[in-house]
Amino acid sequence: MKYYAGLDVSQQTTSICIVDEEGKTVAERKVASCPEAISEALEPSAVARAGLETGPLSVWLWNGLKERGVPIVCMDARHANAALKMMPAKTDRNDAIGLAQIVRTGWCKSVHVKSTASHEGSGNPCHS
Repeated sequence: MKYYAGLDVSQQTTSICIVDEEGKTVAERKVASCPEAISEALEPSAVARAGLETGPLSVWLWNGLKERGVPIVCMDARHANAALKMMPAKTDRNDAIGLAQIVRTGWCKSVHVKSTASHEGSGNPCHS
């Protein structure tokens, strides 16, 4: 059976929801917002795909999760938000559930994420 994960990322914690290929929730957890903690939380389920929205931590998390072998996609936050508006209440938990369903169905617009080195390099006024 395939499993899919939605990651609702905030500065301190990430809410994770894992669903099976039929959309049934099989696990939910909240972990620190770092690649190590997230990949450890996903490992027992061997997810086929995990997804997070674009945001302040997305480049760092996406690259860190990719390095750890997590099949991760980064979704355009505006498109994901349009689907998440259908949820009854806006909470981190509900957003993670909604993101997991979006990832499962493939009903999302994936965005290109630059490498960490590329992101930190040229064009950044802090690295002049």
